[in-house]
Amino acid sequence: MKKIVAMLLVLVMVLALCACGGGKAGPNGTYKLTGIKIDGEDYSSYISMLGYDSYTITFNSDGTGALVGDGSNIPFKWNDTVIDDGQDKIPYTFTENTVTFETSGVEMTFTK
Repeated sequence: MKKIVAMLLVLVMVLALCACGGGKAGPNGTYKLTGIKIDGEDYSSYISMLGYDSYTITFNSDGTGALVGDGSNIPFKWNDTVIDDGQDKIPYTFTENTVTFETSGVEMTFTK
């Protein structure tokens, strides 16, 4: 009898965890540009002066997103490691509330 009750409890817990799913895990939400390095040199303190303070990146739970700034809106698809804008597949890292990626010698860091 104890085994049956234990198995039922395990089944209920597994189903509860499945119900909490819903979307992709990862950097869901909108992040603001907070850091920029060009060819290894840190230009983060110049973000406003360079006109990059309006840049944001949004990750939707359905695996789509957009990089927005300076009048541009670049849609993309994402998975756990790559942002794909249809032309390039750009590896990114996600830790806590920070997303970082590098392309063409420019490293951009976005913070929630």
